[in-house]
Amino acid sequence: MEPITINNLTFAYPGQEPLFNHCDLNITNDWKLGLLGRNGRGKTTLLKILQKQLSFQGSIQTNLKFNYYPLVIREPDDYTLNVLMRSGYQGEQWQIKRELNLMATPTELLWQPFSSLSGGEQTRVMLATLFAQDGFSPCLTNLLITLIRMVENKLLNI
Repeated sequence: MEPITINNLTFAYPGQEPLFNHCDLNITNDWKLGLLGRNGRGKTTLLKILQKQLSFQGSIQTNLKFNYYPLVIREPDDYTLNVLMRSGYQGEQWQIKRELNLMATPTELLWQPFSSLSGGEQTRVMLATLFAQDGFSPCLTNLLITLIRMVENKLLNI
């Protein structure tokens, strides 16, 4: 599997203390990685660096592409499958269905308006879309809050 190798990463926003100061990190992409931390600690900044949206010092070696969770939803009243396809998903429908099945989530949700889904259902279809993509490493921010919502929804449905 393709690794992510970060060497001597240094980054600071103008006029602020560095968020990363000579950081080294090696990750293999056979993981599903979630970044947890308090606000302002650098989770989104690290993702933007990995997506080459921000300039930094040091080196990052990888051939992987990165996605961001939660997905940007531009037309929430459209069918869920259409919403997911427009979010940048580059795989096939059966892959999303496979991931939904692994998450014990009905695939029928794909043919309902995204806006009609509960918060937990929206979370699961977005995560399924990220997990379904071959060759992509989804970077998940605020994963803890998402997991708490999923547990809450599960308990409400008992």
